[in-house]
Amino acid sequence: MFHDRKMTMTDIRIRNYDDSDAEDLNRIAVSAFGQFRDMYQDWPAMLAGLSKTSALSANGEVIVAEYQNQFA
Repeated sequence: MFHDRKMTMTDIRIRNYDDSDAEDLNRIAVSAFGQFRDMYQDWPAMLAGLSKTSALSANGEVIVAEYQNQFA
């Protein structure tokens, strides 16, 4: 997704989470923690929780970032 050119502020957008972001948010949460999977004694339980990251929006503010109009 990232290119060799410099990133500019116009390439990046920070915005409030929308319900339509749920799948992307959950996917990115799993991906972000996936590199640490061997450090968790119960990775399947952690994975199950991360797969529901979007549910945090029910009780708190969630913001997301887009890079060149793609979820980042």
